[in-house]
Amino acid sequence: RKGGEDVIEITPAELTSANNLSSIAKILGLSDLTIAFTPIKDNKVRYSIAENRRPEAEKLFKSATQAQMNTANTLIFEDSRNIELIDTQTEKHVYVDIDTGEEFQSVTKGIKGSMSAEDLESKATYLFFGNKFDFILESLAFNKEFDEIAGELEGLDLNIARQAYDIFQEQVNNLRSDGSILVPQVIFHHEKSLRAGSADIVVIHTDGSISILDLKTSKFNLTGDYYSKLYTVNADDSVFDGASLSTRQQHAIQIGAYAAMAEERGVTVREMGVLAL
Repeated sequence: RKGGEDVIEITPAELTSANNLSSIAKILGLSDLTIAFTPIKDNKVRYSIAENRRPEAEKLFKSATQAQMNTANTLIFEDSRNIELIDTQTEKHVYVDIDTGEEFQSVTKGIKGSMSAEDLESKATYLFFGNKFDFILESLAFNKEFDEIAGELEGLDLNIARQAYDIFQEQVNNLRSDGSILVPQVIFHHEKSLRAGSADIVVIHTDGSISILDLKTSKFNLTGDYYSKLYTVNADDSVFDGASLSTRQQHAIQIGAYAAMAEERGVTVREMGVLAL
C-alpha cells in the first residue's frame, strides 16, 4: 500500500506477449481498469547523429577497434534518440525529437542568448559561409572527393572552396594518422536541462576515448587579441546574462558542455579544441 491505496508496481521488463497488462487485469478480476504511464525524466545525456548521416557514419567503422565501436554505439548508433537540428540557416538552432516532438534549446543559445532580428540579418552572410564550410568538413569526414560535393557549394567561389577543402583534408589526415575515426555533426543532448548542441567533429581514438573539435570561421586571427576581447552578455535567456565573456571563453564553454555530457555517460574525453579557418 502507498498513501492508503493498493498499488501494484510492474516494470516494462516484466511485460511479455503472454504477460501483458490486459492479462494481468483479468487475473486480478479488474473489469474497469485505468492504466496511466508516467514518463520519468532522468538526468542522463544522450547522443545522436541525424538519420540521413547514419549510413555514411556506419561505413567509417568497418575497421574499428572494439573500443571505438563501443564508444560509437554509446554516442551514435544504439543509445540515442532521434534528435534533429531544425533551422540550420540561422542561429536559433532548435533541436527536436522527431518521434515525440520534444524541443531542446541549443547550448549556444544558453551561452549567448537569443539574437535580435537585426543581428541575425547582419550575420546572415557569415552564417551562409559557415554552413558551407561545415558541409566541406563533414564531406571530408565521410571521405567525399571535392568533385562529388562541388555542385552543393552554390554561392561559394569554387577556388576558395577548393582551398578550404585542401586545408581541411590535411587536418583530417593528421587526425586519422593514428587510426582515429572522425564523425561529423554528432548531436549531444541533455534530458533534464533540455539543451542540445552539435559537435562539428568527434574524434574517436583507438582506445575509445574521444576528442571534440568545433569549426570556427573568422576573418580575424583566432590567436589574436580580438578573440580574447571581453563583451558583456545582454540577454535574459542566457545563463551568463550580465557577465563579460570573450569569444574564446564562449567557444570553450560550448565545447566544455559537450565534453561534460560525454563524461557523464562514461566516455573519456582526451582533448577539446577548435579547427580554425
